[in-house]
Amino acid sequence: DGAEVHAEHTWQSDGQHTVELMPAIQRLLQQARLRASDLTHLAVAQGPGSFNGLRVGFSAAQSLALALNLPLLAIPTLDILAAAQPPLTAQLIAFAQAGRGRLCGAAYRWLPEQG
Repeated sequence: DGAEVHAEHTWQSDGQHTVELMPAIQRLLQQARLRASDLTHLAVAQGPGSFNGLRVGFSAAQSLALALNLPLLAIPTLDILAAAQPPLTAQLIAFAQAGRGRLCGAAYRWLPEQG
């Protein structure tokens, strides 16, 4: 289906997301050997998650989508976590921190035609 990871970058930030995010996106594009003009869509995690993290992510994604004239897709964070796992015959439960010490979870089950 063409779904593959071309580049991945994870980091811990001490409240510097707004400073660190755009350089991280530039590094991802370089690692994937892509230019911004190669993109056809943008996606952003819509939560659950920390308020500030979601705010920064949405602001950056909306700015990029507007500047590049690309459609922006908002995808639930738990769906992203579940989709990153290999198909299972058993149920999968995805968990994510939701800020302020809260934890959110959702149960997923793969349908045979998705496997």
